[in-house]
Amino acid sequence: MTERSLRTASTRWLALAGLALFVVALAAAITRRDAPIGIYLLCFVPLAIFLPGLIRDRVRTYVWLCFVILWYFITVVLWLFNEPSDPVLAWAAMFGIVVFFNAAMMYVRWRSQELRAQAEISEVERP
Repeated sequence: MTERSLRTASTRWLALAGLALFVVALAAAITRRDAPIGIYLLCFVPLAIFLPGLIRDRVRTYVWLCFVILWYFITVVLWLFNEPSDPVLAWAAMFGIVVFFNAAMMYVRWRSQELRAQAEISEVERP
């Protein structure tokens, strides 16, 4: 594993915290409605596909997850305006999505710069 700066490490953890907040808020909202198991699968399988890449710290995984999370963003915006009966969970989910998206984009930018710089250093060191 390559060296990581403090800002890169902190944005990675901030992104993961935002994603966790979103998942918890979504799970709580689905559980409150006594939804069938198919709804759980429909909501969480697309997110679970990205877990191996998040665990392995792959930059491309964060990029693709940002694309996927935009669909959840649309859903949460509709949830906020159409169903005002549960605003706390909706706002928590929205906050989690916004935190994840912004932190993940900054992480991708800074981590890519670090990896590119380390690749250049290793090329220079080769005889």
